[in-house]
Order: sequence, then C-alpha cells, then structure tokens
Amino acid sequence: MNIFCLICCEPHLKSEDIVSTPCGHVFHRNCIKHWFRIRKSCPKCRAAINTQNFIQLFFDIDENKGEFQKDIEQHKKVIADLKTELRENIEINKSYMDHMLCNEEQIKSMRVVITDLKTELTNYIEMNKMHMMYMKSSERRVNSLKEENSNQREQIMDLKEKLRILQESNKKLKQKKQNAFRIIGNLEGKMKGQQGKITKCELKIEKNKLNDNANNCQNETEISTIAKVEHNSQQKIANFSQGLKTGVENNNRLKHQGQTKPVTIATSTISSTSSVHVSNVSQGSIPQREKKKNTC
Repeated sequence: MNIFCLICCEPHLKSEDIVSTPCGHVFHRNCIKHWFRIRKSCPKCRAAINTQNFIQLFFDIDENKGEFQKDIEQHKKVIADLKTELRENIEINKSYMDHMLCNEEQIKSMRVVITDLKTELTNYIEMNKMHMMYMKSSERRVNSLKEENSNQREQIMDLKEKLRILQESNKKLKQKKQNAFRIIGNLEGKMKGQQGKITKCELKIEKNKLNDNANNCQNETEISTIAKVEHNSQQKIANFSQGLKTGVENNNRLKHQGQTKPVTIATSTISSTSSVHVSNVSQGSIPQREKKKNTC
C-alpha cells in the first residue's frame, strides 16, 4: 500500500507528519497548513476544513527498501512525465496567451474598423436619403421635360408645316423672280434702242438751258444798267425839287417886289425839261427789256 500526500505528491509519508482532515484525506501537516492559508477547503474533495479538526495519524509500516526504491523510481518517472507535460502545457499556455494578445490587438483594430464602418454606414444612409430626394426631384424634372418635349414636338410639326408653306411660296417667288429678270432683260434691250433717242433729246434740252442762261445773264446786265439810270434820274429829280423849293422861296420874295413873271417861266422850263428826260429814260429802257424777253 503506497500512501502519499496529494499536495506535494511525495511518497513514503512519515507517521509523525501525517494528518487527516474530517473528510478522510491524508496530507503532510506542513502542506495542509500552507494550503489552508490560501484556501479553506480540502484539496481533494473541496470540503470545508479547519485546522482544529486535523487528526494526527500513526501508521505501522513495514519498511522494505526494495519496494520503496521501486516506488521511488516509478514516482520519479511519473514526476518527469508530469514535468514534461507541465512544460508542454506552459508552452501551450504561452502560445495561447500570445494568441490571445494578438486576438486582442485584432479585436481593437476590428473595433476601430467597426467604428469607421458605422460612420461610413451613417454617411451612406444620409447620402442614400439625399440620392432618393434627388431621384424624386429628377423624376419630376423628367416628367416636366417630357411634357415640354411633347409640346415642342407639336411646335416642330407646326414649324415644319410653316416651312413647307414657305418653301412652296419661295418656289413661286423664284419663278416670279425669273420671270421678272426675263422682263427686265427685254426692257433693257428696248431701253438700249431708245437710249440714242433720249441722248439726242437731252442734248437739245441742254442747248435750250444754255441759251436761257445766256439770256438771263443779258437781262441781269440790262436790269443793272436800268437801275443805274433810275438812280441818276432820282438824283436829278431831287436836285430839281430842291431848285424848285429855292425858286418858290425866291418867287415869294419877288412878289413883294413885283417880279413874279420871269421866275414862273424858269420853273416851267425846268419842269418840262425834267419831265421829258424822265419820260425818255423810262420809255427807252422798257421797250428794250420787252424785246429781250420776247427773243428769249
């Protein structure tokens, strides 16, 4: 029968160091005290224990060195296997810890990505709303443009009809224009035949105009001479009237002296000579003017 402590797993328990818990499990006294400082339960069955309930055990063991040596070797192998297993578990635990740290970093990065995606999602939702509003407005615009297009098609049809009418009228006007050009050509031919006659008539008219201008110039010179003669006659009449006044004054003076006769004769002679001179001037100039007018 091999008895060993469950805490330290050391075989060959000594009777003075062995204690039992109320649940019946056997441990070294020092091991269970150390365990009791950490936890207040049995290492094997996890039952509640107390240091006052420990029971000191004493075994009568037939000590056989050969069997003990075998047990020691077996336990050493078990311990070596457990140590290797423990190392492997430690390495595995380290790899798990590294993996966990890596996963935590990935989780942090994924959280950042998730926050970015959430912001992008909210932006996309807002953009989608704006896009829907724009689509609705564009649909309304398209409907209005369709209506305008239908109206413009009707206008285009009307304009095409008007264009057709204008083209027909343009053809008619071209025909009329061609007829007018033919008529103009015929008239130009006729006008070339009559142009010689027209030039002859124009020459005659120019000659008559020159003759009229010459006669007008001659009449103007005659009129200027007549004006000079009339001016001279008016001066002579003024001189005569002045002499008449002086004669009248002298006659009045001579009345008182009895010599009125010679003065009246002098005045009558002067008046007769002046009247004859004026009449000759007026009668001599007017017939010449009338003659020139008749010749013109």
